[in-house]
Amino acid sequence: VWFRADVGRRQNADPRWILPLLCRRGHITRNEVGAIRIAANETYFQVPRAIAGKFTAALARTAQSEGDEESVHIEPSEAPRDVARAGPGPEGNRRAAAPHRAREARSGGPKGRAGPKGARGAKGGPRGHKARPS
Repeated sequence: VWFRADVGRRQNADPRWILPLLCRRGHITRNEVGAIRIAANETYFQVPRAIAGKFTAALARTAQSEGDEESVHIEPSEAPRDVARAGPGPEGNRRAAAPHRAREARSGGPKGRAGPKGARGAKGGPRGHKARPS
């Protein structure tokens, strides 16, 4: 069953603090929380159908007892839209992968290949390193 919390990337939502929050507020273990999808202003997460009723009842009991976390509202939800997974905007908030050629230009050549001849020192070590005296 999907649930929604009203915190997201813009509020610095992170699975490292959302997961313990869900466990405390819902009286469940971390193994009982399924997928977590963090969008710009909200977070969606899954709870197994078998314990969804227990989770919802625990949320109602603990909603007013938390300190700073009482401002986090959690409610049942529909499955998240693809926008929640990709982030805001048509292409999401993720960086586009660098084209292969751009990566080669930054690294001085294709990955895994040695640079031009003479790039290694006299003893065959990496450039800029001096051989240790014996």
